[in-house]
Amino acid sequence: MSRQIICKRKYNHDPSFPATDNPSCDEYPFAATFQTAGKGGFARLGAVEDGSVCTQIVATRPAVGAPYDNVRVLGTADPAAPCIRGTVPLDQNTDAGRAIGSTFISELHVLRGDDFWVHAAPSGGWGNCATVGRPIVPFAATFDIPLCGPILDVFNRAGGATVLGYPLAQGSTPDGVGKYIHLQARGATEPNTSIYWSPTTGAHTITGSIRAKWLRLGAEATLGYPMTDDTKAPDGQGHFNHFSIGNNSIYSTPTGGAWQIGGAIRDKWQQLGWEQGIGYPDTDETTTSDGTGRFNHFRRLGASTGSDSIFWTSGTGAHQIGGAIRDKWTAGGSERGAGYPTTDETATPDGQGRFNHFRGPGMDRDSESIYWHPKVGVSRIRSAFRDKWLTFGAERASGYPVGDETGTGSSQGAEQYTARIDAQGNAYLFLRFLWGPASGTHFTPASWRNYPGPNSWMGFPTKEHAYDPGQPIANFYTFQSFQGGCLGKYTSTPAGQIDAVANSTGLCRANYQEITPATWNTKTLREKLPMEQNPIPLDSVLTSDGQISSDKLRAATAGR
Repeated sequence: MSRQIICKRKYNHDPSFPATDNPSCDEYPFAATFQTAGKGGFARLGAVEDGSVCTQIVATRPAVGAPYDNVRVLGTADPAAPCIRGTVPLDQNTDAGRAIGSTFISELHVLRGDDFWVHAAPSGGWGNCATVGRPIVPFAATFDIPLCGPILDVFNRAGGATVLGYPLAQGSTPDGVGKYIHLQARGATEPNTSIYWSPTTGAHTITGSIRAKWLRLGAEATLGYPMTDDTKAPDGQGHFNHFSIGNNSIYSTPTGGAWQIGGAIRDKWQQLGWEQGIGYPDTDETTTSDGTGRFNHFRRLGASTGSDSIFWTSGTGAHQIGGAIRDKWTAGGSERGAGYPTTDETATPDGQGRFNHFRGPGMDRDSESIYWHPKVGVSRIRSAFRDKWLTFGAERASGYPVGDETGTGSSQGAEQYTARIDAQGNAYLFLRFLWGPASGTHFTPASWRNYPGPNSWMGFPTKEHAYDPGQPIANFYTFQSFQGGCLGKYTSTPAGQIDAVANSTGLCRANYQEITPATWNTKTLREKLPMEQNPIPLDSVLTSDGQISSDKLRAATAGR
């Protein structure tokens, strides 16, 4: 009745409406209970007999072909006008009436004098609306909130109010870009789920601890809009949402809580197999103590503590470090000690150990490494020792580092030992790397009884071993130059027993060849030298903290 009277005569419409838009006229607001026109009109408003007395509004759009997304008044608005009539596309008019008529008007009875908004929904689905009743506690009544477009689609697809809860509040995001609706389960005291929409991400659910973490970290302003619904992780234990800014995600587990991870750290975590690789994030992405880098710690489900981390800086990239190597690095001051990892934890070429390399602050190359072997333990090797050790074949030719470097006392140098692993998997003491202020870095056999050490008259070695490549193995003579002279050895029997020749300065032979990395890295030469003959079991000379005991070493070499 009301529409017939209001829209009976010719009405104006937006000239940009093409014929295919099927313009329609209607009375605003949709006074489903109290009409303004006809004999059924509300007495205080009076009956409107002709729609031409109404203030007229039309739906507008920014350009031909664009969505209708606003309204404007034609002519001058008359505050005393008894009615409003408007022109909108028929489909939007129908959808708006379906959504608004039952909730906005029937229950709230919008009358003349009340403030209200008329919004022409943009094309593309927002005109598709439905209302969902929300219980009002403690009253036995409901309050209906309309859900529209993509948000309604996600709400229905996810299971509706039974799964997500009842609509509690809706609105536009502070950045003016997105829309949202909060949902509260029956009996809950606050919303636990939301659906957020933006033009570039679409509409997605976010719930529980992930939602709480996202809101606490700044929501769409810092992490962006959800790009996925709340999703179960492939292991079936955790949940996650991905977000639109900074490659960010938030992961949660029932026992570990919800944590944010993003950027290059998330890329590395993905490369390592996500949660099925090194576990779930156990911290948010956090700034390191020196202010230079970022990190996340990780924990595998069921573990009492985390065992892995990923650290990132702009100079080193993102790399994983874990287990005993991470413990050793942390004990040494983390990034303020060895620097940042420049590799992931990696298997050694012999397949027996693991390692990470590190780069200190302000350095343009790696300066330290931490190695682990099940029979040797975990050890640091750095600076000049590391350079020499790597040059001479690392663990493949020179054995695994044992313990950390230590000082040599009054000679003001440093030393570090290595251990080799035989074919049966047994660990034996192998080399002794020594550095002196005037001699540089060289290595000797760790079990060389006749070398009394750098604090003796012999001082530090000044060259590597020298040998005569033409001498048969049955009488293979070698010597090494020290600050105080030369120390020689030879193999006296095919069985390889080693005898000391003498501690004499007359043993240096100018025509002998000093070993080089190329010759040392050939296994044949190493087997001829006294380094690998009559070895000392590593565990017989170790202290409880993994260092070489000088007393135990002297006792082990006394009879050699």
